[in-house]
Amino acid sequence: MYVGLFISRNKDNADVENFKTRKEAFFTEDPFSNIPAFMSFVIKGQPGEMSRFYISVSPRDMQKTQKQLIHRLIDDPIDLSAINAITTSIAMKPENELNKKWLFDFDCSDEDALDKFVKELDDKGLIHDESLTPNGYAVVVDHGFDTREFLPRWNTYLKTLNPEYSVELKRNAMVLYHWFTKPSV
Repeated sequence: MYVGLFISRNKDNADVENFKTRKEAFFTEDPFSNIPAFMSFVIKGQPGEMSRFYISVSPRDMQKTQKQLIHRLIDDPIDLSAINAITTSIAMKPENELNKKWLFDFDCSDEDALDKFVKELDDKGLIHDESLTPNGYAVVVDHGFDTREFLPRWNTYLKTLNPEYSVELKRNAMVLYHWFTKPSV
């Protein structure tokens, strides 16, 4: 089971009139099956509002999540209308990952730089997957490695191409699955 998130953020919608941050978290086994629900989320937004659909890169351990939820229900009074948000928040804790995939947020539109980055991951024997994002690419690797020299070297190189380019490591992350902007009237 994966955690999914629909969100429209201030960062993407600074110029949208009457904008208010919105989000919905949920569990899913098949992200593709949630596209109609995502489009419904988009339609509820303001004209010109950009919404994003994220999926956790690692599946969640539902048995651990259930135990932690039971303890939370016993130990702390909660607003039951927030049970879904609480449950997905518990599931997203690092200790509830079934594997330890990492995501590199590769904010760079240069395809040659991406190819070099991916080749270096290949040379390290890492299985990876890359996907397009509004600002570049998301590159997911199957497990961690020592990035102490890797990340600074790559950020230095990317800055030579464009001062706004960067790469950031995100553990226990969510990958951008889809995004859509509601058409303006």
